[in-house]
Amino acid sequence: MRQVLLAGAALFALVSPAMAGVITISALDDGVAVALVCTGGINASISCDGASTHFASIDIAAAGNPPLPGASLASLTIDATAATGGTHVLDISVDQTGLNILTGGADATSTFTVNHLVGGPFGPATLSTNVNGALFASNTFPITTNATTSETNPLPALVTSTGHDYSITFTAAGQAAADTIQLVTGAVTVPEPMTLGILGMGLLGLGMVRYRRA
Repeated sequence: MRQVLLAGAALFALVSPAMAGVITISALDDGVAVALVCTGGINASISCDGASTHFASIDIAAAGNPPLPGASLASLTIDATAATGGTHVLDISVDQTGLNILTGGADATSTFTVNHLVGGPFGPATLSTNVNGALFASNTFPITTNATTSETNPLPALVTSTGHDYSITFTAAGQAAADTIQLVTGAVTVPEPMTLGILGMGLLGLGMVRYRRA
């Protein structure tokens, strides 16, 4: 019985995934770092807000894995409003590290949406997704009011980090953008670590039943 318990515990420990990644956010106003006040970051959710010389408000919300399924930040929204006239570029980077997700090379789709709701059209805007430090998908929108596009590519077999980058050009005071990036994975071909963990606990339970009958 002791051997069964040890085997089950070892299997569960081996396949249990890291429970959460860590999300960090940074922003640049014409290349100058913006001071952001953020809450969260652990357990794959974060909310940040700030202001800068050329932007009256910068609000960023992101959620990743977990609680949202998939190998990346599955929901990311940026709201920003220009405070001054002239051309100014807002760059925002959101990174999630500490992941340990087997994908089996499954496909994932990045969906980029620009909603230049106030003072539009303006731009251009470039939205990008990175996986394991390498570019996964990217799209540049010309001067526009709103548009959406998607790109599907295979994931690495193991995903350890992801990131989303925005570069949005504002051209007048009062302009406001609410842009989003979503990365959604397809079917995972390799058994998920948690599934294997549940299997290990099931085997452990069977061993206990057999022991009691004996």
